[in-house]
Amino acid sequence: LGSLPLPPGTALAATGSLARGEMTPYSDIDLILIHPADQEPEGVEDLWYSIWDAKKRLDYSVRTPQECVDMISADSTAALAMLDLRFIGGDEKLFESARTRILTRWRSELHKNFNAVVDTAIARWRRSGPLMAMTRPDLKHGRGGLRDHELIKALALGNLANRPRLEQQHQLLLDVRTLLHVHARRSRDVLDPEFAVDVALDLGYTDRYHLGRKIADAARAIDDALNEALATAR
Repeated sequence: LGSLPLPPGTALAATGSLARGEMTPYSDIDLILIHPADQEPEGVEDLWYSIWDAKKRLDYSVRTPQECVDMISADSTAALAMLDLRFIGGDEKLFESARTRILTRWRSELHKNFNAVVDTAIARWRRSGPLMAMTRPDLKHGRGGLRDHELIKALALGNLANRPRLEQQHQLLLDVRTLLHVHARRSRDVLDPEFAVDVALDLGYTDRYHLGRKIADAARAIDDALNEALATAR
C-alpha cells in the first residue's frame, strides 16, 4: 500500500484492523485519503483500482483533516476507528497534523460525551452478550471482547484511565478470530461450535471446551480492566 501512486500533497492512512495490525485473510481494508482543504485531489479512482484488481474488499473515503476531526463528534464507533489512524504513505506532515487534531478533539469531547460512549458500549453488550458465558461467543463485540480492549485504549488516550497490560488476552482473542476466518472462509466474529473444534486443535488445546475456558479467562480479564478504567474515568 505504501507504494500506491498518491495525488500530490495527499496522505494515505489506514483505520480498522489494518491500522491496528489485526488483519486476517478476510478482513476489509479501510483507507482514508487525506487532502488539504484547498486542494481537491485528482485521479482518486485510479488509486483504488489496484486494490480492487487484487480482489480485496476495500472501504475508503476522501477527507480533509477537518472532516477527519469531525468524525470524532459523529458517534463513538466512528471516533474509536479514527483513534487507530495509521500513516501509510504520502505527506506525513499532513497526516501528523490530522492525527494531532483528532486526539485533541477526542480528549476535549470525551469529558462531556463520556455517558454517550458508555451507553454505546452497553447497547453493544446487550446485543452480543458476554464472552464469559456464551457457547457462541462474539469475539469482537461481546463483553470482554476486542471492542472492549479498544475502548480501554481509547479511555487511556483520552487521559481518563490507565492502560493495563493485556497483551496475552488480546493476542488469544485475535488468534481465535483469525483462525475462525480461515476455517469459515469469510469474515466472522461469532465462534460457533463447529469451528471451535478446529480452532482449538490449531492452537494446541485439547478440545473446544478447553478453548472456551481460555477465552472466558481472557474476556474476564479484559472486562475487569474495562470496569476499572470506567470507574477511574468517572
